[in-house]
Amino acid sequence: MSSDLNAAGVINPIDAPHHVRAGEKSEYREGIVLDTKNNETGNSHVNCGVKKDVEVNMALDAGVRVTVKIEDYEAKNIKGVVVSPTEPTRTDGTFWGYQVRVASSITKIFSECPYEGGYDLKMGTSERGSVTVDDKNFALPKFSHGLIVFGGVSGIEECVDADDECVISGEDSHTLFDMWLNVCPLQASRTIRTEEAVLLSLAGLRGHFRNNTERIEKGKIEEREREKSKMVLEICKGSLGGGEGGGISSESDDDSD
Repeated sequence: MSSDLNAAGVINPIDAPHHVRAGEKSEYREGIVLDTKNNETGNSHVNCGVKKDVEVNMALDAGVRVTVKIEDYEAKNIKGVVVSPTEPTRTDGTFWGYQVRVASSITKIFSECPYEGGYDLKMGTSERGSVTVDDKNFALPKFSHGLIVFGGVSGIEECVDADDECVISGEDSHTLFDMWLNVCPLQASRTIRTEEAVLLSLAGLRGHFRNNTERIEKGKIEEREREKSKMVLEICKGSLGGGEGGGISSESDDDSD
């Protein structure tokens, strides 16, 4: 075991969905690739926390962590498919952990953003924030990729001053963000530890994040309905339009002399 994990037992437990219990028949599981393979197919075996090792659909290096979609728990030889770790969330919204990106400076938080177009909502946290989560009319604008930045003991300002690539001074740190946010007004204590600030911020913003997600999902539904209506209209136009045999005629069955 890595020495980094020596004290893991004393931290707060996280009973998250991707920490699947042995008896649960979850569609997805996290696993560690073993150094054994199927002799016939060459596919790797993965320890996914169930009684039997799972044979996946490819050969992988031992020790790699993978997300596996289990095909059949009751099969004699359990098989699975290696999928993207984001698939459980994209498929049905299940929280499936998070990924870590290391940025060597505050500038690279923005310049090395993994999303095309960057972050469309950037929030900096500070006890000197111009808005607080307790404001009566506080709300977040609609966004697709949000960013919350936390500073150290001396705040984001010190991080900016220490960044040689940053062209502004620490006192102008707020200009890097769309919102300069105080997540704990009337904090009383001199400082708030970063791990405390993270919990405070996520708890205070949780409802606003949920509202944003609902707005986005509503927009997607409305867009699909518009596309469906457009398609129906095009079909109707094609049926009613010209073209051989495409017109509408009206005939009478009356044979009047």
